[in-house]
Amino acid sequence: AMTGVPLALDAAPWPPAPRTPQGMGYRLFSRFRIGTRLAAMMVLAATVSALLAAMGIRGLAVANESLRTVYEERMTPVRSLAQIAHLMLSNQLQLQRALAASAPHANHARPALQPQEARRAAQAIEHNMLTIDQLWAPYAATPKGPKEAALAERFARQRAVYLQEAVKPTMDALRMLDYADTQRLADTAHNLYERASLDIRALTDLQFQLAHATYEAGVRSHAQTRQWALGALLASMALLSFLGAMLIRSIVRPLQQVGRMFRKIAAGQLDTPIAVHGRDEISTLLFELRAMQSRLSTHEKAIHQLAYFDPLTRQPNRRLLRERIQRALDASAQDDQHRALLLLDLDNFKTINDTLGHEVGDQYLVEIARRLGHAVQSPHSVARIGGDEFVVLMDQLSEAEGEALAQAEALAQQLLAAAARPCPLQEQVHHGSASIGICLFRRSNASIHELLKRADTAMYQAKNAG
Repeated sequence: AMTGVPLALDAAPWPPAPRTPQGMGYRLFSRFRIGTRLAAMMVLAATVSALLAAMGIRGLAVANESLRTVYEERMTPVRSLAQIAHLMLSNQLQLQRALAASAPHANHARPALQPQEARRAAQAIEHNMLTIDQLWAPYAATPKGPKEAALAERFARQRAVYLQEAVKPTMDALRMLDYADTQRLADTAHNLYERASLDIRALTDLQFQLAHATYEAGVRSHAQTRQWALGALLASMALLSFLGAMLIRSIVRPLQQVGRMFRKIAAGQLDTPIAVHGRDEISTLLFELRAMQSRLSTHEKAIHQLAYFDPLTRQPNRRLLRERIQRALDASAQDDQHRALLLLDLDNFKTINDTLGHEVGDQYLVEIARRLGHAVQSPHSVARIGGDEFVVLMDQLSEAEGEALAQAEALAQQLLAAAARPCPLQEQVHHGSASIGICLFRRSNASIHELLKRADTAMYQAKNAG
């Protein structure tokens, strides 16, 4: 039972507020209901937040436009040019691979191209050139500045020469399996590729320069927006802080009296009388507090039952078990006695749920919990930690490890026997079984989680051993 002393609500008038700007503000705020005061503050805060958000959105839009320009107008061409350079280099590698795979001809001393490798190289080069055309066409159609247009025009000429004087003749030589022409044209293609790659590199460098200039413009715009937003934020913070302090003063004083009531209830003094005066929000709060006090007193035992006991089996739950294990660990640091955790898992419990239904499975759990409760006597205790698992905490065992283990094993055998006794379920007799893992501990620095894990491991070893 919870006891306490009566506490009367102090109804004496508050001392007058001091004649200061803060006191005048307090009297002004007190003319309005708390809800009205808070609503006004929320509207003001929302307005300030909207203004700051608008400035932030504008800054983000500018930054986003800068990034879009950098990506779409500069980075996309860079990627296309890089792919073109890669494909041209791939052509060189295809030629080198075809030449490297050549073998001496049967009737000639000089090597000949292997047909399969030559055809594969010709097809790959043809595919690469088609891909280069597809990449170059969109870039060539985009608007360009004078410098970029000149570089693009020069590369277009180099590309045309590369195609007419190297690529097409090389593909013909590969298809004709002409090793000498292929080798000669490979050297020509390499020289033309080196010239074209210089133009591609120049175009790429120019794209990076233009992207950097666009990025710098975006950074400057972002910095300017940030300065404006920072100034507005500081000003709004100062205004809201001043108004918030005045609002707090108008609420805190009456709530201090309510706080004393809460402390009484928190201390367990649920019979403390609460007087309610007035119709404002504080009076409403006191009325609800009194109703809550009555409900807490009525349901205190039910709350304790729900918090520490399994609603199905009425056995202690995992929370109460952990508290008891912690007390056992604390006690084990003061003596030499062993203690033990026995983790019991019902075998084939899922089969009962699947074949007979969950309601029958719950009945089986209740019966097993009842049997375990009869088998486990003080100072030991049993708890259900979930599903079909139960844990027995054995306290005050022998100081000798062998004797303590024997005591734990003896109780484990009793528990197994209790679980194995026939159990009538839906006009059938179920012959169940269980597996138990034992974890001894004494003067242990292990945590609760580690002890339960050891017991769980031992249980699975026992289950696997049959």
